Amino acid sequence: MNITSAKYVANKDKIVGINVIIDGQEWGVPLAAGNRHYDEIMRQAEAGILVIQDATPTETTEQGA
Repeated sequence: MNITSAKYVANKDKIVGINVIIDGQEWGVPLAAGNRHYDEIMRQAEAGILVIQDATPTETTEQGA
């Protein structure tokens, strides 16, 4: 499994997954231990092989003010 990029995905400041490029294809990977893609991402990150980029900050606005 060749992972060339990884970036956390946030929804209203909560990390909900990781977007990755694996073998040239884009994947959305859930934060779920036991998921083979997630487990491999974490293994490579812990080994210093892969750096997971921070999520892009999201703006929240109040509705109905």
